[in-house]
Amino acid sequence: MFVVHSVVEADRSCVVQVSTSSVHISSRQLSTTSNDDGCGSVHQPWILRAPTGQHIRVHLLDFAANVTSHNTQLRQQDNDLQTDDDDDDDERSCREYGYVDEAPTSAAAAARRQQTVICGDQRRDKLITESNSNVIHIVFNRPLTNSTNVNFLLRFYGQLFKD
Repeated sequence: MFVVHSVVEADRSCVVQVSTSSVHISSRQLSTTSNDDGCGSVHQPWILRAPTGQHIRVHLLDFAANVTSHNTQLRQQDNDLQTDDDDDDDERSCREYGYVDEAPTSAAAAARRQQTVICGDQRRDKLITESNSNVIHIVFNRPLTNSTNVNFLLRFYGQLFKD
């Protein structure tokens, strides 16, 4: 069971100050209209800012994941020899919810810039990315209809850089 301590409200601000305490963004805040101006859109992404000296870890809590099916697949993989083809199956089953884009804060950070797809792949709790800087942008894919299968949280928190 997941206990959600803090969910960011899109009607307040799209800029979120990140600390070492977990904060969440809910997919339920996504607009179902074609208007692409809300938080999490390409034109107005969520901007997560941790204090200088910290990086940001982002986890997907995917409530559309079929945990029973995934556990069965894991047991089968433990019993069988795994091949490279298994990785292809995971990529084909990816539900793309959006992406995390690292905001470069310097020339060095721009060279390490990364964009990571937020991919649901039958795991309930999955680390999506760990940033190289203290600022990231999050963009969600917009649902075409008010679909009940788009049900996830992003959990994020700051962590000190390790040498």
